[in-house]
Amino acid sequence: MRDYMESEAAVYGEVDIEECATIINEHATATRTVTNRTEALELVRGTVLRLNKLNKLNKLNERCDGTLIETDQREMICTFIIRTGHLRGFNAENEDVTEPWREW
Repeated sequence: MRDYMESEAAVYGEVDIEECATIINEHATATRTVTNRTEALELVRGTVLRLNKLNKLNKLNERCDGTLIETDQREMICTFIIRTGHLRGFNAENEDVTEPWREW
């Protein structure tokens, strides 16, 4: 995100990147307290919905214009979320648990 922001005419800024990072970091922290698959999927749902909202709000506010989470970022974020659940034993390594809620 920062590379694109610096090299292209990105319409989002550091605040947007930090907000996205906060959501991801909070997901990682909360994963440690989850005890079963149902809780894990609810956590994933909440994280994905927050990311959806960030993208939409920024688009409506014309801060990001829907460009904050592009293909490369989507792949990294999804891989991170899937892997954190997999390492705890809540989903398969190739199971995209973000897909039911993801709009980015």
